[in-house]
Amino acid sequence: MKDLYKTLKIDSSATESEVKKAYRVLAVKYHPDKNFDGDSNSEKFIEITEAYNILLDSEKRKVYDLKYNLHFGKENVFNDTNSSNTNAKFEHEPFKNVFNSKDRSINETPSVSPEYDLYGNRIIGFHFFKIPKYIGKIIGANSNYKKDEKFEPQTKPNLVRIFFGYLISILLSAAIIVLFRPNYFWAFVWAVLPFAIYSFYVWLITRPENVIRYNYFIGLNGFAKYIFHNHLENLVTDFEMNFEKVTDLYVYQMEHYYEKKLQNTEYIYLFLNNNNGEIPYVDKGVYYKETDIQGQFSSINFCRMIEHYWTIYLLDNMEFKLQQAGCLWFTIYDHTSNKYSKYIKLGIGEITFLKEDNKEFTYRFDEIKTVYISDNKLFIQHRNFSKQFFFMKSGNEEIIPLLNLCNRRFFYKAFEILLGYSLDKK
Repeated sequence: MKDLYKTLKIDSSATESEVKKAYRVLAVKYHPDKNFDGDSNSEKFIEITEAYNILLDSEKRKVYDLKYNLHFGKENVFNDTNSSNTNAKFEHEPFKNVFNSKDRSINETPSVSPEYDLYGNRIIGFHFFKIPKYIGKIIGANSNYKKDEKFEPQTKPNLVRIFFGYLISILLSAAIIVLFRPNYFWAFVWAVLPFAIYSFYVWLITRPENVIRYNYFIGLNGFAKYIFHNHLENLVTDFEMNFEKVTDLYVYQMEHYYEKKLQNTEYIYLFLNNNNGEIPYVDKGVYYKETDIQGQFSSINFCRMIEHYWTIYLLDNMEFKLQQAGCLWFTIYDHTSNKYSKYIKLGIGEITFLKEDNKEFTYRFDEIKTVYISDNKLFIQHRNFSKQFFFMKSGNEEIIPLLNLCNRRFFYKAFEILLGYSLDKK
């Protein structure tokens, strides 16, 4: 894509008068009637004239700016200013905190324990019992497994020893009753007490532990989750996923009230692969908004971080997707019926809605009259839309159910970049 601002040697925020001034200066310099250096100046003059005609026309410039911001000015979370020599050191610098495009292209994860948690704090005193292999460079991780903790596999109880223990307790009770001849009450007490004490001892040595330890990892290209119960050999959750394996993230949150007071918030985080219909990852539960974010359950904060870095991943691959398919597809999903369908195509300067019978209706950026959010729905009104009286409407209006929209945070950002409308929603 040509950088028309660079062609005219002006800034992208240049005013109309600055565009005209820059064009006049360059036109004088490269005008073919003045120069006799062959075709080079003629080609240069044609370039600056084309740039001038586009940037001086407000409508053409608006369309160009959308493409320009995507190609040249796209906000890149990963700093790409490092030299190739620095990039090549990725395998040997697992703790560097500057990410670049080379890091993004590497899916293998260095087999070293992370230094920072999911909030950017240095990890002190906690151990990671398993390191993922295929989620890229680790950004952050959480663990509740302290370094000084030791959990050994529980051995099976010796049934013969327990049997003889009970036999001894019975003989002890009988000996006390025979030797001391207590009354009926104390005879009952001594008959039961040794047996009860030994039974409690057996319960203590055979009862299952209730220890849960977890390791959560967020990487540039995926995430991992490991949980064990009671001892390391009992790994009940052993999961890692590369973002290449999924296409959509569905996030559902519902607040529950009792007598107009918020009780808790139910959440569901669900990854989909629309290519094969699989749902490789689901996490759900409840949390309490009154609690400080970092004080809330580790699982909900882990889900929030997954969504955050998944959105960054999509933004970083947005230009490639647009070049490959010409648009970005967004899906509507209903977790109660497990049904999802393609609903929206978002392209440079336009948004298309897929209707029944595969019919489409497209809004160009300059045809949009109003965009607003109400009751978890996004309303987009065409400039032909009008409201008459209370219930009478005419023209085109589209409604996007945001609670059912997959990759919602990415949609907000892509909508702003490609159409120029900012949605004040996180």
